[in-house]
Amino acid sequence: MHGRVIFLLATPESGAEQVLAALDCLGGVAAAPVPTHVFSQGVESLLDTWISRTKEALGDKADDARFFADVRQLADAPLAARLAATGAERVVEYSHDHIRLIGPMMVLYPDAQFVHVVRDGRQVVANLASPLLGWAPFEAARRWCDDQRAAIALWEQPNLHVVRIEDLRADPGEVLAELAGRIGLEPSSEDLASAADVLGDGERPLPTDPKPRYANLVDVLGSDVLSACGYDTAEPTRARRWAAQAELGAVGEVTWAALGALRRAKAARREAE
Repeated sequence: MHGRVIFLLATPESGAEQVLAALDCLGGVAAAPVPTHVFSQGVESLLDTWISRTKEALGDKADDARFFADVRQLADAPLAARLAATGAERVVEYSHDHIRLIGPMMVLYPDAQFVHVVRDGRQVVANLASPLLGWAPFEAARRWCDDQRAAIALWEQPNLHVVRIEDLRADPGEVLAELAGRIGLEPSSEDLASAADVLGDGERPLPTDPKPRYANLVDVLGSDVLSACGYDTAEPTRARRWAAQAELGAVGEVTWAALGALRRAKAARREAE
Protein backbone atom coordinates (compact mmCIF):
# COMPACT_ATOMS: atom_id res chain seq x y z
CA MET A 1 0.00 0.00 0.00
CA HIS A 2 3.03 2.27 0.00
CA GLY A 3 2.18 5.54 -1.75
CA ARG A 4 -1.24 4.32 -2.86
CA VAL A 5 -3.52 5.98 -0.28
CA ILE A 6 -5.23 9.38 -0.34
CA PHE A 7 -7.01 10.50 2.83
CA LEU A 8 -9.61 13.27 2.80
CA LEU A 9 -9.83 15.24 6.04
CA ALA A 10 -12.81 17.45 6.79
CA THR A 11 -15.43 18.42 9.33
CA PRO A 12 -18.90 17.02 8.54
CA GLU A 13 -20.90 19.17 6.09
CA SER A 14 -17.72 20.54 4.50
CA GLY A 15 -18.25 18.82 1.15
CA ALA A 16 -15.69 16.02 1.45
CA GLU A 17 -18.20 13.50 0.11
CA GLN A 18 -18.37 15.53 -3.12
CA VAL A 19 -14.59 15.57 -3.42
CA LEU A 20 -14.54 11.82 -2.77
CA ALA A 21 -17.05 11.23 -5.58
CA ALA A 22 -15.12 13.54 -7.93
CA LEU A 23 -11.79 11.81 -7.32
CA ASP A 24 -13.51 8.47 -7.90
CA CYS A 25 -14.11 9.63 -11.50
CA LEU A 26 -10.38 9.85 -12.20
CA GLY A 27 -8.65 6.95 -13.90
CA GLY A 28 -6.77 4.60 -11.61
CA VAL A 29 -8.54 5.91 -8.49
CA ALA A 30 -11.14 4.05 -6.42
CA ALA A 31 -13.06 5.66 -3.57
CA ALA A 32 -13.77 3.66 -0.42
CA PRO A 33 -17.55 3.09 -0.72
CA VAL A 34 -18.16 3.78 2.99
CA PRO A 35 -16.14 5.45 5.76
CA THR A 36 -13.68 3.05 7.37
CA HIS A 37 -13.44 4.89 10.73
CA VAL A 38 -10.28 2.82 11.13
CA PHE A 39 -8.44 5.53 13.06
CA SER A 40 -11.26 7.00 15.16
CA GLN A 41 -12.71 3.60 16.12
CA GLY A 42 -9.60 1.43 16.17
CA VAL A 43 -6.11 2.82 15.71
CA GLU A 44 -6.63 5.68 18.18
CA SER A 45 -7.43 3.21 20.96
CA LEU A 46 -4.52 0.96 20.02
CA LEU A 47 -2.03 3.83 20.10
CA ASP A 48 -3.38 5.12 23.39
CA THR A 49 -3.16 1.66 25.00
CA TRP A 50 0.37 1.10 23.68
CA ILE A 51 1.68 4.45 24.91
CA SER A 52 -0.14 4.57 28.25
CA ARG A 53 0.12 0.94 29.38
CA THR A 54 1.45 -1.79 27.13
CA LYS A 55 4.82 -0.29 26.22
CA GLU A 56 5.76 0.32 29.85
CA ALA A 57 4.55 -3.12 30.87
CA LEU A 58 6.74 -4.81 28.22
CA GLY A 59 9.82 -2.86 29.28
CA ASP A 60 12.90 -3.81 27.23
CA LYS A 61 10.79 -6.13 25.09
CA ALA A 62 8.70 -3.25 23.73
CA ASP A 63 9.37 -2.74 20.03
CA ASP A 64 7.91 0.47 18.61
CA ALA A 65 8.87 -0.37 15.03
CA ARG A 66 7.14 -3.74 15.11
CA PHE A 67 4.06 -2.35 16.82
CA PHE A 68 3.62 0.47 14.30
CA ALA A 69 4.22 -1.92 11.40
CA ASP A 70 1.47 -4.20 12.72
CA VAL A 71 -0.92 -1.26 13.22
CA ARG A 72 -0.19 -0.04 9.70
CA GLN A 73 -0.97 -3.49 8.32
CA LEU A 74 -4.29 -3.46 10.18
CA ALA A 75 -5.16 0.01 8.87
CA ASP A 76 -4.18 -1.04 5.35
CA ALA A 77 -6.58 -3.99 5.29
CA PRO A 78 -9.85 -2.28 4.20
CA LEU A 79 -8.00 -0.04 1.75
CA ALA A 80 -6.11 -2.96 0.22
CA ALA A 81 -9.39 -4.83 -0.13
CA ARG A 82 -10.85 -1.94 -2.12
CA LEU A 83 -7.87 -1.88 -4.46
CA ALA A 84 -8.06 -5.64 -4.93
CA ALA A 85 -11.78 -5.45 -5.73
CA THR A 86 -11.44 -2.61 -8.26
CA GLY A 87 -7.97 -3.12 -9.73
CA ALA A 88 -7.24 0.58 -9.12
CA GLU A 89 -3.80 1.98 -8.39
CA ARG A 90 -4.86 4.49 -5.73
CA VAL A 91 -7.58 4.46 -3.09
CA VAL A 92 -9.17 7.57 -1.54
CA GLU A 93 -10.90 7.44 1.85
CA TYR A 94 -12.98 9.82 3.97
CA SER A 95 -14.22 9.36 7.53
CA HIS A 96 -15.56 12.49 9.24
CA ASP A 97 -13.78 11.96 12.57
CA HIS A 98 -10.32 11.41 11.09
CA ILE A 99 -9.37 15.09 10.80
CA ARG A 100 -8.84 15.40 14.56
CA LEU A 101 -6.34 12.51 14.32
CA ILE A 102 -4.33 13.98 11.49
CA GLY A 103 -1.09 13.86 13.53
CA PRO A 104 -1.12 10.09 14.21
CA MET A 105 -2.35 9.44 10.68
CA MET A 106 0.59 11.27 9.13
CA VAL A 107 3.01 9.41 11.41
CA LEU A 108 1.56 6.04 10.42
CA TYR A 109 1.17 6.98 6.74
CA PRO A 110 4.16 9.20 5.81
CA ASP A 111 3.83 7.93 2.23
CA ALA A 112 0.14 8.84 1.84
CA GLN A 113 -1.37 12.03 0.44
CA PHE A 114 -3.75 14.03 2.63
CA VAL A 115 -6.33 16.51 1.36
CA HIS A 116 -7.80 18.97 3.85
CA VAL A 117 -11.24 19.99 2.54
CA VAL A 118 -12.32 23.33 4.00
CA ARG A 119 -15.68 25.08 3.97
CA ASP A 120 -16.63 28.38 5.60
CA GLY A 121 -17.23 27.43 9.23
CA ARG A 122 -20.25 29.70 9.53
CA GLN A 123 -22.09 27.69 6.90
CA VAL A 124 -20.86 24.38 8.32
CA VAL A 125 -22.26 25.29 11.73
CA ALA A 126 -25.57 26.35 10.17
CA ASN A 127 -25.85 22.98 8.44
CA LEU A 128 -24.85 20.93 11.48
CA ALA A 129 -27.29 22.85 13.70
CA SER A 130 -30.17 22.45 11.24
CA PRO A 131 -33.24 20.41 12.31
CA LEU A 132 -32.03 17.58 10.06
CA LEU A 133 -28.76 17.04 11.96
CA GLY A 134 -29.58 18.69 15.28
CA TRP A 135 -26.11 19.54 16.58
CA ALA A 136 -25.90 22.07 19.39
CA PRO A 137 -24.62 25.27 17.71
CA PHE A 138 -21.85 25.80 20.27
CA GLU A 139 -20.71 22.18 19.79
CA ALA A 140 -20.67 22.56 16.00
CA ALA A 141 -18.68 25.80 16.21
CA ARG A 142 -16.10 24.28 18.54
CA ARG A 143 -15.82 21.18 16.38
CA TRP A 144 -15.16 23.18 13.21
CA CYS A 145 -12.55 25.39 14.86
CA ASP A 146 -10.76 22.49 16.59
CA ASP A 147 -10.70 20.42 13.39
CA GLN A 148 -9.26 23.20 11.27
CA ARG A 149 -6.65 24.11 13.86
CA ALA A 150 -5.47 20.49 14.01
CA ALA A 151 -4.93 20.50 10.25
CA ILE A 152 -3.55 24.04 9.99
CA ALA A 153 -0.79 23.12 12.45
CA LEU A 154 0.50 20.65 9.83
CA TRP A 155 -0.11 22.63 6.64
CA GLU A 156 3.65 22.88 6.02
CA GLN A 157 3.92 19.13 5.51
CA PRO A 158 4.57 18.44 1.80
CA ASN A 159 1.97 15.65 1.58
CA LEU A 160 -0.87 17.73 3.07
CA HIS A 161 -2.88 19.72 0.53
CA VAL A 162 -5.62 22.25 1.24
CA VAL A 163 -8.63 22.89 -0.98
CA ARG A 164 -11.71 25.01 -0.31
CA ILE A 165 -14.97 23.44 -1.42
CA GLU A 166 -16.22 26.87 -2.52
CA ASP A 167 -13.32 27.12 -4.98
CA LEU A 168 -13.91 23.59 -6.24
CA ARG A 169 -17.60 24.22 -6.81
CA ALA A 170 -16.95 27.56 -8.54
CA ASP A 171 -14.32 26.24 -10.99
CA PRO A 172 -14.16 22.46 -10.62
CA GLY A 173 -12.16 21.69 -13.75
CA GLU A 174 -9.21 23.95 -13.05
CA VAL A 175 -9.09 23.51 -9.27
CA LEU A 176 -9.46 19.73 -9.46
CA ALA A 177 -6.75 19.47 -12.14
CA GLU A 178 -4.39 21.45 -9.91
CA LEU A 179 -5.23 19.28 -6.89
CA ALA A 180 -4.77 16.08 -8.92
CA GLY A 181 -1.29 17.19 -9.92
CA ARG A 182 -0.34 17.90 -6.33
CA ILE A 183 -1.36 14.42 -5.18
CA GLY A 184 0.42 12.67 -8.03
CA LEU A 185 -2.45 11.95 -10.41
CA GLU A 186 -2.50 12.51 -14.17
CA PRO A 187 -6.19 12.46 -15.13
CA SER A 188 -7.39 12.67 -18.70
CA SER A 189 -9.50 15.58 -19.87
CA GLU A 190 -12.49 13.22 -20.05
CA ASP A 191 -12.01 12.16 -16.43
CA LEU A 192 -11.74 15.76 -15.31
CA ALA A 193 -14.94 16.60 -17.19
CA SER A 194 -16.76 13.76 -15.41
CA ALA A 195 -15.40 14.88 -12.05
CA ALA A 196 -16.37 18.49 -12.75
CA ASP A 197 -19.90 17.34 -13.53
CA VAL A 198 -20.09 15.68 -10.10
CA LEU A 199 -19.11 18.99 -8.51
CA GLY A 200 -21.69 20.94 -10.49
CA ASP A 201 -19.52 22.34 -13.28
CA GLY A 202 -19.58 25.77 -11.63
CA GLU A 203 -23.34 26.11 -12.03
CA ARG A 204 -24.44 25.21 -8.48
CA PRO A 205 -22.94 27.70 -6.02
CA LEU A 206 -23.02 26.81 -2.35
CA PRO A 207 -25.22 28.74 0.10
CA THR A 208 -23.39 31.57 1.81
CA ASP A 209 -26.06 33.04 4.09
CA PRO A 210 -25.97 31.37 7.51
CA LYS A 211 -28.12 32.79 10.26
CA PRO A 212 -26.38 35.63 12.14
CA ARG A 213 -26.46 33.56 15.34
CA TYR A 214 -24.33 30.81 13.80
CA ALA A 215 -22.02 33.21 11.99
CA ASN A 216 -21.52 35.08 15.25
CA LEU A 217 -20.33 31.95 17.07
CA VAL A 218 -17.63 31.25 14.51
CA ASP A 219 -16.62 34.92 14.20
CA VAL A 220 -16.02 35.02 17.96
CA LEU A 221 -14.51 31.57 18.44
CA GLY A 222 -12.53 31.17 15.22
CA SER A 223 -11.77 34.47 13.50
CA ASP A 224 -8.12 33.38 13.26
CA VAL A 225 -9.17 30.13 11.58
CA LEU A 226 -11.42 31.93 9.11
CA SER A 227 -8.57 34.26 8.17
CA ALA A 228 -6.07 31.41 7.82
CA CYS A 229 -8.47 29.63 5.46
CA GLY A 230 -8.98 32.74 3.35
CA TYR A 231 -12.48 33.75 4.44
CA ASP A 232 -13.59 37.29 5.21
CA THR A 233 -14.19 37.93 8.89
CA ALA A 234 -16.52 40.27 10.71
CA GLU A 235 -15.68 41.96 14.00
CA PRO A 236 -18.64 41.28 16.32
CA THR A 237 -20.13 44.08 18.35
CA ARG A 238 -19.73 43.92 22.10
CA ALA A 239 -23.30 42.67 22.48
CA ARG A 240 -22.84 39.96 19.85
CA ARG A 241 -19.56 38.91 21.41
CA TRP A 242 -21.19 38.64 24.83
CA ALA A 243 -24.07 36.61 23.40
CA ALA A 244 -21.69 34.23 21.64
CA GLN A 245 -19.52 33.78 24.72
CA ALA A 246 -22.61 33.04 26.80
CA GLU A 247 -23.75 30.39 24.31
CA LEU A 248 -20.26 28.89 24.13
CA GLY A 249 -20.08 28.71 27.92
CA ALA A 250 -21.98 26.80 30.58
CA VAL A 251 -25.13 28.93 30.16
CA GLY A 252 -25.44 27.85 26.53
CA GLU A 253 -24.90 24.18 27.34
CA VAL A 254 -27.54 24.22 30.09
CA THR A 255 -29.98 26.04 27.81
CA TRP A 256 -29.42 23.55 25.00
CA ALA A 257 -29.94 20.61 27.38
CA ALA A 258 -33.17 22.17 28.65
CA LEU A 259 -34.44 22.79 25.12
CA GLY A 260 -33.59 19.21 24.20
CA ALA A 261 -35.55 17.89 27.17
CA LEU A 262 -38.49 20.09 26.22
CA ARG A 263 -38.45 18.83 22.64
CA ARG A 264 -38.37 15.23 23.82
CA ALA A 265 -41.26 15.85 26.22
CA LYS A 266 -43.37 17.41 23.46
CA ALA A 267 -42.59 14.50 21.13
CA ALA A 268 -43.58 11.99 23.82
CA ARG A 269 -46.82 13.87 24.45
CA ARG A 270 -47.68 13.84 20.75
CA GLU A 271 -47.06 10.09 20.57
CA ALA A 272 -49.26 9.51 23.63
CA GLU A 273 -52.10 11.43 22.00
